[in-house]
Amino acid sequence: MVIKGHRAAMLYLVNRTDCERFAIAGDINKEHRMNFVKATHGGVEIHCYGTPISPTEAALSRQLPLSQNEK
Repeated sequence: MVIKGHRAAMLYLVNRTDCERFAIAGDINKEHRMNFVKATHGGVEIHCYGTPISPTEAALSRQLPLSQNEK
């Protein structure tokens, strides 16, 4: 999409609120990490949010920064 001039983004929702930053678990899924890095270098936006979940709702909390090793 970015190559064609469109905006593209990936949204990651982290189902906890005690995290300080977001990183791909490349040790678990190397192919996903490779595709993630390729997408970010290609201009795809990454948005990560902590999401507290209760029996009655799920909400966006604060935005989590991307770990330095994922850029």
